Amino acid sequence: MKKIVLTIVFILLAVSALAFGSAFCDGWENGYKSGYCYGKGYGCVQPIAPVCPVPRPGEDNYQGGYNRGFIAGMNAQR
Repeated sequence: MKKIVLTIVFILLAVSALAFGSAFCDGWENGYKSGYCYGKGYGCVQPIAPVCPVPRPGEDNYQGGYNRGFIAGMNAQR
């Protein structure tokens, strides 16, 4: 019984992460590319963004993903 309940909870968490994480991941990808090319001008080749991380509490929207991705992209540029 315990295994069934844990399986259902895990499935619900995975589905909710996909549903709510899509805006975050879109923001992460765009922010990463913008952060990587920040200050390089028009000649910058945008990299492929790494897989988006799990959003922190309060970060589960596009803007939260963008901000976090921008910082990660700037750090990767160095």
